[in-house]
Amino acid sequence: MQASDIDAIYAAFMPLQIAKVADHAAPIPHSLEVVEQIRSRGIKIGSCSGYPRQVMDVLIAAAADYGYRPDYVVATDDLAQGGRPAPFMALKNVIELGVTDVRACVKVDDALPGIEEGHNAGMWTVGLLLSGNEAGLTLEEYQHADDQTLQAARERAQAKLQQAKPHYLIDTVADLPAVLAQIEQRLLAGERP
Repeated sequence: MQASDIDAIYAAFMPLQIAKVADHAAPIPHSLEVVEQIRSRGIKIGSCSGYPRQVMDVLIAAAADYGYRPDYVVATDDLAQGGRPAPFMALKNVIELGVTDVRACVKVDDALPGIEEGHNAGMWTVGLLLSGNEAGLTLEEYQHADDQTLQAARERAQAKLQQAKPHYLIDTVADLPAVLAQIEQRLLAGERP
């Protein structure tokens, strides 16, 4: 396969992705409540996406219809320096959100390159085990899974994400507020990521 073949596949795929991304924009269960809780504490929400801007523009609008509006969004092709696992997208969020201490930032991700991005940016990192791609479950499968299936998915995701050595691993974003409280205490004690 040559570069021109890859470019042709990408060109054929992109219109399909743009047409379908809004069909999959429903927020992860409990995410809207978690975001509201986090924001009530004065924490800003930045987003780094592996999607290119033309896909993100559709997804941002669709997510807003559900009530999810991050404070800033960086798409993978927004920066000439490139995307994950380099720190540039995360740091662009830091700049645009006016954050003065990167060590107080938390990068939450469901993929190995995203966790690496957080480390490379000097942030705390949190890996999502069950509400992400590495679990290998659709939302419907997750909602109807028995304990054994969930444990197998959790172990699959943990094996992958643990390679990046996240500071925390949690099942879903519903578990994030407790982790943020722990990080806040660690910061007050002088710890850094």
